[in-house]
Amino acid sequence: MACAILDECAFWYSDEESRNPDTEILKALKPSMLTIPDSLLIAISSPYAKRGILWDAFNRYYGKDDNRVLVWKADTESMNPLVDRREIERAYEEDPSAARAEFGAEFRDDLEAFVSPEAVQLVTIRGRTLLSFEPGKRYSAFVDPAGGSGQDSMTLAIARHEGNKIILCRADEWRPPFSPDGATKECVTILKQYGIDRVVGDQYAGDWPTDRFRAHRVQYKIADSTKSDSYAALLPLINSQRVEFLDHRRMISQLLAL
Repeated sequence: MACAILDECAFWYSDEESRNPDTEILKALKPSMLTIPDSLLIAISSPYAKRGILWDAFNRYYGKDDNRVLVWKADTESMNPLVDRREIERAYEEDPSAARAEFGAEFRDDLEAFVSPEAVQLVTIRGRTLLSFEPGKRYSAFVDPAGGSGQDSMTLAIARHEGNKIILCRADEWRPPFSPDGATKECVTILKQYGIDRVVGDQYAGDWPTDRFRAHRVQYKIADSTKSDSYAALLPLINSQRVEFLDHRRMISQLLAL
């Protein structure tokens, strides 16, 4: 029997912009194990922030029947009754948050800078990746053009109001390298599918978004608020469950990394 061991994987890079994010390492390992009968993939780690492959596995499988995945969670004393209790007590006195993670096997809450994973989970509709156009509904769009450095993505989000809720219907991304003109043309095609001829965006990318969208008969309006203002306005909507997100892993990961 062969084993692949992911040691302290809670501390691996989980930002998808990193050179070797944890999710990509996991994706690379799994195919190579298919040719080895009864192979095991084992992750051993103290918990850390509520993000990354360890948190994903815990959130999805812990305490649930599954014939493929077992998640085992236990504090240090349960795993090793011979440990010096005084050292653990001293650690809790010096840094309770770190000690709860290292010795108590609890994910840390003090590392979430913007929004909690639990709050995002409550507004994420599992399995929903797209909501198509529905006649009679009014849609709005926001585009975040690339800044011209060649390293930025261009993104598009389309949403609609339903009562007091904002429903995210579609999220698209064009990753570098890409043609700005080509991406704008594809963006316009999507906008027209939802009957949208006006899109809001920021001013970071200069004048080219205004010119390019105008060439396709779509008005590009500069947002009145900054991105920081927009995030600040989004937070209470998430916490009050007045939004519905798509089940879009990359988007959710970036939101939790703020």
